[in-house]
Amino acid sequence: FDLNHVEQELVVSLAVAGAIVGSPIGGKLSDMYGRRIVIIVTSILFGAAAVALAAAQDLAALLVGRTFIGIAVGAAAATIPVYLAEFT
Repeated sequence: FDLNHVEQELVVSLAVAGAIVGSPIGGKLSDMYGRRIVIIVTSILFGAAAVALAAAQDLAALLVGRTFIGIAVGAAAATIPVYLAEFT
């Protein structure tokens, strides 16, 4: 990719924005459906987003992949620590 500075900043910031969105969604879904289910779905989302990023041919595909990676990061950050704390 031959990205200018603004496009590079957009690629990086969309992952953070996705995490901001994914964190409350992950927390709410883990309360509704259980932490284990949300962790499984989050893992599938990580995999799908990684494949999308690897196959990205243009900036738009890269932005979509980074957004979904961010959502998965946010959901995992809200769910996994609580899941681990329940075992100890």
